[in-house]
Amino acid sequence: LAQAAQEQNGQCAHTDGMRQLAKEGQLAAFDIGDDRWEDVDTKLSLKAGEAVLFNSLRKSTDGFMSRHLERRLSLGLTRLLARTPITPNLMTLFVIAIGGGAALLFAQPGYGPKVAGALLFWCASFMDGCDGELARLKYLESRWGGWLDLWGDNLVHAMVFTGIGIGLGKDSGESHWRILGIVAAAGVLISVSWVSLMTLRRKKNSGPFFTSVAPEENRENSPAWARRLTALADTLSRRDFIFFTIFLALFQLLGQFLWAAAIGSHIYWMVLIAGAMARGSRS
Repeated sequence: LAQAAQEQNGQCAHTDGMRQLAKEGQLAAFDIGDDRWEDVDTKLSLKAGEAVLFNSLRKSTDGFMSRHLERRLSLGLTRLLARTPITPNLMTLFVIAIGGGAALLFAQPGYGPKVAGALLFWCASFMDGCDGELARLKYLESRWGGWLDLWGDNLVHAMVFTGIGIGLGKDSGESHWRILGIVAAAGVLISVSWVSLMTLRRKKNSGPFFTSVAPEENRENSPAWARRLTALADTLSRRDFIFFTIFLALFQLLGQFLWAAAIGSHIYWMVLIAGAMARGSRS
């Protein structure tokens, strides 16, 4: 292409080469569908193309804080990691380890460790976006990676809830906090087990792995109240609450948070099951 462009006008632009080949009848059209073409032949166009590429890694399901803060941070980190041999699955395991460290800090007595645990929990939250971004960027999406990400996220939440319960129990000397932490963790594990079961029932054995509380093709056929339940479940599954645990720890409100988590985690799986039953009865 560059040679064709040079022969035409002394320039080496990619577009010039394509135009010359088109004039000679040596260039055929190809429909790329909904994909986007970016002509990259200068440093400025390379920068613009990278911006488009990394912006495409965002998710429409991101919550408010994820969209405006955490996704910006994860994309910045992914931009650095993309030039390393770090794989998406390795990133997932690293995030699980960070989440486990946060749970250990929450489980310690005193004010300082809990604030540090909340900060580390939030770091794990925004870094959790990097594994999926790396997978899409490097074309390394896999079902095993999807399962690891799904269970890893929820395992971190279960560990953190348990850790908060243990830490509050040490601070107060009251055993009911430990029980409350276990109850909250149990709700998380029930929810992820149900989502896993539903995913297995409707997904193929090959190709990328994606989960949602209801497949898009089933939502339109659901009754209105079931669609509202599905929308509620989608909202509850977003991780914006993780950012606010920092303020809850600073103002010593983790006890109220744990009560909400213990109740909310069980409401969540009930909403999931109710929505699935409604869709099943309609189909």
